[in-house]
Amino acid sequence: MTPTASSGTDDCPLGNGATLTVQRSDGVVVAALAGELDLDSVDVVRLDPAVLSGATHLLFDLAELDFCDSSGLNALLRLRAEAAQRGIEVGLCAPGERVRMLLRVTGTDQVFPLHPSVEAALAATADPTAVPAR
Repeated sequence: MTPTASSGTDDCPLGNGATLTVQRSDGVVVAALAGELDLDSVDVVRLDPAVLSGATHLLFDLAELDFCDSSGLNALLRLRAEAAQRGIEVGLCAPGERVRMLLRVTGTDQVFPLHPSVEAALAATADPTAVPAR
């Protein structure tokens, strides 16, 4: 995904060396989380409303997320609820085994559409009849 001229990439450093990188293109916001999403770094999941303005989809790329605790999961769920109020669909992409286990144990794998990769999620946003892989 390449950001459009009116969009950009923002890197936000977090505790434990974690980062959030945001790219926006054609109404889709991809927020890549890396490192550990826990009580010390949970504030990263609060995105500026301007980033979400006009967006139809928000995709969290979790490929580089090593750890997520209950506070991180709660932050993702809160953001999902806020996005839903704006008509924005939220999906999770490429969660690692530890994160996937957290989603499975808490039942949130049934709440979020899960995609094997950002590319698969982008294809699903282009074809709304596509069913996300679990």
